[in-house]
Amino acid sequence: MEKIIFRFNKTNPAVMKMAILGCIIVASFLAFSVPVIANADTQLNVICNAVPQVADINQRVDFICNVSGGNGIYTYSWLGACHGSNRDCTDNYFTTSGTHTATITVHSGTQTVVSNSSVYINPPPAPTPLNVTCNAVPQVANINDKVDFICNVSGGNGTYTYSWSGACHGSNRDCTDNYFTTSGTHTATITVHSGTQTVVSNSSVYINPPI
Repeated sequence: MEKIIFRFNKTNPAVMKMAILGCIIVASFLAFSVPVIANADTQLNVICNAVPQVADINQRVDFICNVSGGNGIYTYSWLGACHGSNRDCTDNYFTTSGTHTATITVHSGTQTVVSNSSVYINPPPAPTPLNVTCNAVPQVANINDKVDFICNVSGGNGTYTYSWSGACHGSNRDCTDNYFTTSGTHTATITVHSGTQTVVSNSSVYINPPI
């Protein structure tokens, strides 16, 4: 700061009083004149996480963010595994296993921050093996006796389709009310589908020759 030098005229009291008053005014101005500094934006911080971070197929996943700093005014843009313009990106459901990453871009004043958050989707459980066991009831019969082909089906995904061929025809699990007019072995074949699994099972009845 430059020095301010006042020179007093001792021979003139009025001039001397004015000089003293000027010193007081200048000193007061220097004492209370504080420079004003405009507030600058603080550092923009963005932290995001998937909730939960590990999930199953078709389980709800939310991407939740904490945002602070900047100028207090924010705009949001989501890409990747989630889309939207809100701070949080919620109600997401994934149908494929693996890692799914959502990316948010946050603007605040002159600052921009990009943040990634990921969820790992577990692979679907292995299907239970499809089991099909069928038998003719009875397994030995006479001509024109009633014969049923009865099956026990388990495993798979719990939903089944059936198709009979050979000695019996139909689309039910069991193939009933069959009557044979010729002797010998008669074999019925069932094909069972459940999800991606298929099982073929045979069952036979022996028809006695006529007496």
